[in-house]
Amino acid sequence: MTIAELLAEGRRRLEEAAIASPSLDARILLAHAAGLDQAGVIAASSAMADAETRSCFGALIERRCAGEPVSRIIGKREFFGLEFRLDASVLDPRPETEMLVEAAIADHALARGQVRFADIGTGSGAIAIAILVHLPGAVAVATDISREALAVARDNAVRHGVADRLTFVRTSILEDCSGEFDFLVANPPYIPSDDIAYLQAEVRMFDPKTALDGGADGLDIVRAIAASAGRRLKPGGRLYLELGIGQVEAVREIVIHHGLDVGSINTDLSGLPRMLIARRR
Repeated sequence: MTIAELLAEGRRRLEEAAIASPSLDARILLAHAAGLDQAGVIAASSAMADAETRSCFGALIERRCAGEPVSRIIGKREFFGLEFRLDASVLDPRPETEMLVEAAIADHALARGQVRFADIGTGSGAIAIAILVHLPGAVAVATDISREALAVARDNAVRHGVADRLTFVRTSILEDCSGEFDFLVANPPYIPSDDIAYLQAEVRMFDPKTALDGGADGLDIVRAIAASAGRRLKPGGRLYLELGIGQVEAVREIVIHHGLDVGSINTDLSGLPRMLIARRR
């Protein structure tokens, strides 16, 4: 069986399983199985697939047919143009979260002196690392309650050459961190507890529940972050906070209560409010 024939067979099986992007997923999984990039799969289309590649690819296709996301299967995800290692302990970074990175970079690209920020609930470290790559004058603290997640984030920081500017702290919010910050970024758990059962299977079954569950109304962690921001941001410092759908007004009230002024509400490609930027008075 040639590489092209193996790819076609994988695509057919994914189509039968009603996977949304069978061609792309099959190509990514075959590249992973064969130790190639996607362009290499196309270039090698007429070559014969060896037994090891066929066996590995078949196993990967079975996992995808069962609903496991491609990023979980191959253990990595591209975010903000950078590749990040993933495992079961961390949230799979979503494209909409790139808004946090874009806004933080834009607001601090011309800052004088060193900028210090914190990424609360860092997970894979994607947000903090992407910002540090683009703000070479910045240093950061990355917090998480999961020791396993911090190990993943540390590995990603080394991979992207920013480990010397990123301190990892195992704590809730900023409890065991010292000093003030120029800005804070957070993609907190914001799903109401009772709604988790209705999430897409790819999210519900494979993302860690601690990265999803925001309590009864989804805002428990948001409240804690806003309270910490009111105390730990420098005057004029900003909070960049990802929002759940339909939460903007409630979050606006929360941050105002904790001494922050709402600067802007950013929408995703669907026009839904998904990020709030607030400033300490």
